[in-house]
Amino acid sequence: MSRWFSIHCEGAFFIPLLISLFTLGAVGTTYAKTTHDQIGEGIQLIQQGQLNEAKAQLNSTAEPYKGEALFLAARIAEFEHNWAQSMAYYRQYLSGDPFSVHRLEARAAFALLRTYHNDPLLIDYFYLIQLRDQNALGQMQQASARLYAINPTQPLAIRGQLLMAHSLLELGQEPQKALKLYIKIADDTVSMEADWYIQAMFGAVFSALRDQQNTMAKNMFAQLQAKLDSNWSNRNSLLARSWQQRIDAMVFMFSLLQEETSQTTAPFLWGVGARLLLDKPVGSGQHFAPIWKTLSAHALGVRSVTLWITQDSDWHWLRTDLLRGAHANGYIPMINYWFFGDKISPDYVQANRKRYLDEIENKLIPLLRDLPQAYLILEPEFNKQGIETWDGWDPLMLEVIALLRKHVPQVKIGLGLGDWDQPGSTPSYASAQKSIEASDFVASMLMLASYTERAHSAPDWSAWVRALRLGERLQKRFNKPWMLAYLSIASQPNWEAQQANELHKLHFYLPMLRKLGLFALNWFSFTDEPQQQGWFADAEQSFGLLDADYRPKAAFDTYKQLIDKHRTEEIQAPNLEQFIVTNMAEPRLKPLQVKAEFTHWTPWELTVAQGENEWVQRGVGDAILLHWHGQMLPSWADSGPLSVTLKINGKVVKKTDAFWQGIENNRFVVNEEVTLDTWHTWQRSLLQSIDAAQLGLRNSGSVELVLTGLRPEQLSALYVGLIDSHGFSQTLSVSGYAYAKGNAIAINIPLADFGQNWVKFENDTPTWRNLPNGSIDLVLQNSSLQPISFKVSALHSLLPE
Repeated sequence: MSRWFSIHCEGAFFIPLLISLFTLGAVGTTYAKTTHDQIGEGIQLIQQGQLNEAKAQLNSTAEPYKGEALFLAARIAEFEHNWAQSMAYYRQYLSGDPFSVHRLEARAAFALLRTYHNDPLLIDYFYLIQLRDQNALGQMQQASARLYAINPTQPLAIRGQLLMAHSLLELGQEPQKALKLYIKIADDTVSMEADWYIQAMFGAVFSALRDQQNTMAKNMFAQLQAKLDSNWSNRNSLLARSWQQRIDAMVFMFSLLQEETSQTTAPFLWGVGARLLLDKPVGSGQHFAPIWKTLSAHALGVRSVTLWITQDSDWHWLRTDLLRGAHANGYIPMINYWFFGDKISPDYVQANRKRYLDEIENKLIPLLRDLPQAYLILEPEFNKQGIETWDGWDPLMLEVIALLRKHVPQVKIGLGLGDWDQPGSTPSYASAQKSIEASDFVASMLMLASYTERAHSAPDWSAWVRALRLGERLQKRFNKPWMLAYLSIASQPNWEAQQANELHKLHFYLPMLRKLGLFALNWFSFTDEPQQQGWFADAEQSFGLLDADYRPKAAFDTYKQLIDKHRTEEIQAPNLEQFIVTNMAEPRLKPLQVKAEFTHWTPWELTVAQGENEWVQRGVGDAILLHWHGQMLPSWADSGPLSVTLKINGKVVKKTDAFWQGIENNRFVVNEEVTLDTWHTWQRSLLQSIDAAQLGLRNSGSVELVLTGLRPEQLSALYVGLIDSHGFSQTLSVSGYAYAKGNAIAINIPLADFGQNWVKFENDTPTWRNLPNGSIDLVLQNSSLQPISFKVSALHSLLPE
């Protein structure tokens, strides 16, 4: 059979490749529960008050207990009022310095037990904690009021009332009720030597602010300061100093609430992550589709999508196609580059410095090089484990920023901070001040679960107040645009309603956050990830707005409402600050370069036209960098005059004439009707032979297929690739490379994007090669569950002179 005829086959060599095109961790098939999973379930069960069920899960591991099993054993002993046994388990658990969110709970519980294990009211106090954990606030109010009425001067009864007031404020979102209770506690304890009065007045200030009673909040703040200025501070100097730091760290909130919101503020950038290709159900390894298909199906109006790249990411599958596809579908790509991860330390960074720089230069930069724009967050949560005081961090980050600026100038760069600084402490970003100054923006994170919030009852340690405090520090020191690179709120155990409540608080906090420079917020992650593991332990699996079966949680609706309420990009068009069209003096190809910059991000559309022929590219961002090589529909451009038009929100904002001197492309008319069933392929040899050594290099040329009769929504199911005569291949998702006119859709693939290794699957096992063998063909494959029919009208190839 002639190589010019199409070949329809079962396409088995592509199936594992497509299934592997995910970006965060390893998505596998259903697996048997491990002891680790059972302990995690036990921890969730004990928090929901299911003692016997939790004990059954603990019995899945034999004594002596280790790791998280020790924590579960401590919680069970605490539930059974066996204080001595509980303290022993907590002590043993903490001595192992566990990498787990439960460490916070263990510290808080151990401190409470150590202080009050002989107090007869401890049983009653733990009962209040259990009611709070189960969101039974009505019962909790009754129990707390009874306990306090009988024991109004006892520490645990007063603590119970403070816990109740905090729960009304943060869990119940009832600031008026919280304010009333805090004031009552303050009135009852004003003459006591302990700091109950200060705790109560502090909570009252935050409650009044949340209830938008700013004058009352200022008055109570003045009374609180007067207490700290009194003789009480002389008698309690260390405690007074600590309280003064906390009070000083929140005073900026008053001025924020007084400031008028700027009418020229750029539209807010909402996003989701953390991978771009989703399977359905999550964890099944089946029915993969780009994230924007699900976003569109659920009408969630975010404008950015996030990709995480970690040390465990397999660079065989990290390709530009989905990042291009994000732009084409109206989403700015955000990349969290987490190379050092939780292993980070000065010694670890020094030992892996060369590998880090090599990966950036040889893998990360080629991945980002041809995108119109992207945001890159370097090393999220770097400010820990000795890095925060290490003088070697700034020089390394400055070197990385310079390298990126040289090769991918259109990419915005920022460092990612953890938000764990205590009020009044030395900033943990001290080792990165020069690199933050050199960055385009600064990023931080916000992660919480029921586990983090049950470890405290301090209103100034609630998630959004922490974010405000960090934002105020960053604005005062750097005055940079600020991004919440990832917001994560777990819905389990028993926290689905509170996940939505925490988001709902943004209606109050977002105006203040924006005044501090916040311009973007990305939710992590769009769906639950049943196999995800990390510091948040069993809660890691429930960060999604959708569950693993794509069912929306209450938080999804809240997030959607927030986006819809604050969506202003359609009425706040940016100013065009720069628009330059240049013929590039490339020695191999003759591209036309288009650069544009806006005052803020916006959806845009760029058209290059010559007579009836045109090429249209769409994207989102506050800058554009594109290279065009003559591709157009219905025919490619000739050397000569042409026009370049930029539209924002459907309106022309710039049109300029240019003269292009390009090189000739080769065109072959095909006119073949094709129907592809699931996983079937269409294959063609190319008019010009490709030099395999040039693949992956910039300006190595392109190939283009022109299709008719294809609906735009079918594009995401198609993959285009190259395959050698031995069956080794590379493939890319089509949607990021397509442009259309009328009923014709062209798929223009730069050969620079075929820079990965070549793979062939036999018995579901991949074999990799650096280079192909023999001749190279073009191939299309359908990954949809439904057949796709279309006509292949023409084939173009553009190779360097």
